[in-house]
Amino acid sequence: KLPTPKACKIIPRTPTNVRIVGQVVEDAPSSISRRFIALAALTSTTRAAFAAPIPYGLYAPPPPSSSASAGATKTTKTKTTAQRYVDTLTDDLANKRYFFTGDLTTEIFADECRFIDPTTNVKGVERYLRAVRVLFDDSRSSVRLLAPLRLTSPTTIEGDYVAEGYLKLPWNPKVPAYEGHIVWTIAPDDGSPSAGLIVEQRQTWSVSGNKALLETFTPSVR
Repeated sequence: KLPTPKACKIIPRTPTNVRIVGQVVEDAPSSISRRFIALAALTSTTRAAFAAPIPYGLYAPPPPSSSASAGATKTTKTKTTAQRYVDTLTDDLANKRYFFTGDLTTEIFADECRFIDPTTNVKGVERYLRAVRVLFDDSRSSVRLLAPLRLTSPTTIEGDYVAEGYLKLPWNPKVPAYEGHIVWTIAPDDGSPSAGLIVEQRQTWSVSGNKALLETFTPSVR
């Protein structure tokens, strides 16, 4: 009998045999079935190890240390025209690839901006960017705009893109190319602290959230 594992790991599989965290699954009926078995085993082991569910999908970085928080400086916010926002976001996304690098012009975002996609609902610019930098291998990840970003109302900017990449996880999972639609919402100029700043980034993808999470647990070859 194999001992109960203390850490989650994947051992290379053969076509008819999958060995995951100390369990052997014989003659799994298909590649997809084996992946679901792997996902279930990994999820169970990970949650048991941390004694709590992961709260924010893929974006659940550890909280900053007290020393880091003490030394942090507050970003000066910049309220500007919506068209200038379009130009800035175009540069941040198409050139700086902030989805993967975390290199975002934070001055135009409210501190408590909400970032939403099929796997994530996280509040706070710094929390989102810390997770992005930890999660993605930006040297092997790319994003390309399918058309120029467009101002669809005085308070919304929209765009479409194609992205793919790799995650910084031991089993080297690849995020296959997918299409996404993104909407940034700007708060009205009502005198509030977030007035004139981006308060929400919302994405929809050509793949479901469940499929995206499954791919996170699927090994790939470098």
